[in-house]
Amino acid sequence: MMQSLAELRVTRSAGRLARVQVRIDDLQARAEALRRVDGAPVESVTEARVRDKWAIWRAGEVVRLNGEIARLEAQAQPLREANARDRARRAVLARLLGGPRGI
Repeated sequence: MMQSLAELRVTRSAGRLARVQVRIDDLQARAEALRRVDGAPVESVTEARVRDKWAIWRAGEVVRLNGEIARLEAQAQPLREANARDRARRAVLARLLGGPRGI
């Protein structure tokens, strides 16, 4: 009974963490895509202006995404700690009650 409750706690805390972590991973992928820059030479003044405006927008978007990532990382940290505690609790109960070993 105690082991099944410990498993339930681990599953719930992992689910909570997964919801936030998916958002973090998505934002990190978007920020990384914006960081990659095409280094092709500029062929006209118009193209140079468009690239300059895009670079300004891109820099602002990367800053915004990084801020959102930092906010979500701060939100995820207590969830990571709770998940680690629940996993440790499950391991201790498994060891005490002679159930399956490992985490």
